[in-house]
Amino acid sequence: MKPVATLLFHAVRLPVVTIAFLGLAACSGGGGSAVAPPPAGGDPSVAARTSTIAPGDADCPAGGVLVETGIDENANGVLDDAEVDTSEKVCHGSDGADGLDALIALSPEPAGDNCPGGGVRIDAGIDADGDGSLDPAEVTQTEYVCNARDASGSWQEPTLAGPDNDSPVEALWLGANGSGTAVAVWVQEDDGLWGVWANRYEPGAGWGGAEEIWTGPIPERVDPRVRVAVGADGTAVAVWNLRGEGGDLEVWTNRYEPGTGWDGAKSLAAADGGALPCVAVDAEGNAVVVWVVNKGVWASRYEPGVGWSPAKEVSTGATGVGRPQVAVDGSGNAVVVWQQEEGEDWYVWANRYEADAGRWGTAERIEPEVVDMVGIDFQWLEEDLRPQVAVNTDGTAVAVWQNAYIETTGTYTTTAAVIGANRYEPGVGWGHAEWIVSSVDVETPQVVVTDDGAAVVVWQHEGFPNTGLDAGVVLKRYEPDVGWGREIPIETGAGGSANPRVAVNDNGNVVVVWERFDGARTNIYANRYDLASGWGMPALLETNNLHSALEPAVALDPDGNALAVWRQDTGTSVHVWSSRWPAP
Repeated sequence: MKPVATLLFHAVRLPVVTIAFLGLAACSGGGGSAVAPPPAGGDPSVAARTSTIAPGDADCPAGGVLVETGIDENANGVLDDAEVDTSEKVCHGSDGADGLDALIALSPEPAGDNCPGGGVRIDAGIDADGDGSLDPAEVTQTEYVCNARDASGSWQEPTLAGPDNDSPVEALWLGANGSGTAVAVWVQEDDGLWGVWANRYEPGAGWGGAEEIWTGPIPERVDPRVRVAVGADGTAVAVWNLRGEGGDLEVWTNRYEPGTGWDGAKSLAAADGGALPCVAVDAEGNAVVVWVVNKGVWASRYEPGVGWSPAKEVSTGATGVGRPQVAVDGSGNAVVVWQQEEGEDWYVWANRYEADAGRWGTAERIEPEVVDMVGIDFQWLEEDLRPQVAVNTDGTAVAVWQNAYIETTGTYTTTAAVIGANRYEPGVGWGHAEWIVSSVDVETPQVVVTDDGAAVVVWQHEGFPNTGLDAGVVLKRYEPDVGWGREIPIETGAGGSANPRVAVNDNGNVVVVWERFDGARTNIYANRYDLASGWGMPALLETNNLHSALEPAVALDPDGNALAVWRQDTGTSVHVWSSRWPAP
């Protein structure tokens, strides 16, 4: 009779280790082996070891093998006693009359379907040939101990996404498509000349190589704004400002085509100048760039095989404009929003490009008078509304912005900050603007929209009443046929938090990154939401404790893999860094 195995699982504590059971059902003989796989991109690395259980044990009367697993916290390649997280006993059978024994073999498991982050493979079987070694043909059961992945602990070790030199980096931006292809662009100084650089990230391949896509003298007094967008086919378009020979700001662009590369920098707005460019790219590689010229918002559209269209003003009747933003849907229709001055106040305006008709519509204000919104005559205080817009595949768009007001009643004065929102439905148009939050101080809202029409907005929230906490990051969701939900603080730690950025996919995953000042320096944090486990804990993405990190950005692919980038000060220079959260 062959021995029969009994598996007992004891002393479970799994903060970062997961075990995938496949029904181990073999006896075990021998012991004293150990294995620790190499760390995988900074994820927690598990280790395992075995030892002999002598006959007479309460759980294994005939003896057996104790299998212990845990995290190799000191990275010495050995599972030390203090590192043991789990233990399980594999017992010898009570008969054993056939003289055969059972063995357990431990081996590193590479990242793959069995363990997305790598781990340890545990094989068990009968030593049929009696050679004391578990041969492949003798394996009857296999178990995996996997490196865990969760929202708070599985961001990979940061890696450089730009050149490792002493040239400082400014004005970082990240664009990505729904498949996870991303492009980072930034401005970098080299021997007194400021150039525009780019690097491309491909899922499964990682970052390519940073390359300069334009070089020239950009005076330090100019804010060298850069933006980039990536289409579904992998086409990318970068835009930026530079100071021309006549002293005016100009809008320049460069276009990346898969299989070809960057096609060379071109000026879009040189004669009349241009500032604050923004860009969007659709699924067919068409691009729309918008910018500010004097007191108007202008746009140009790129069509493959045709090129850039003549610039056209898309605003109307403005005495002052600022901060245009653009987004495109799956059919190539574009939505532009901007802030526009009217008398003493600023409001949010919008226009839309109809791809089938090949023309822009009529500009309209999408933020009404405050008295029309709440029935009380307030006075707006804010001149920097920072409007943002996002659109999904079918053309549903959501615009958000910040504002502030003052109400005076006799000798009593009330001031508050608000975040406004309006929603565009194809065939219906813009709806009624509403305040989705009103508080002491809220600012820098960001918005994303999913293909089912849901929206997620995040913002910086200054001060939480009755908590003693400083600035935090707050999120709010919109669900079709339900409306806006409650405010969800996703980061309320001590110190000031600012500059949140958000990404979402159609499976309900959300990732937010932001800056947090700890009193000495600024750090980059992230938090992640999924439908199964909700929000995790904020995770620190970089560990440079000497200097600050700034300008985080994030992208998310359909499988839930997240990619974050930021600028990191090293004391002698500023570099582009990146970290990845691999989905389980």
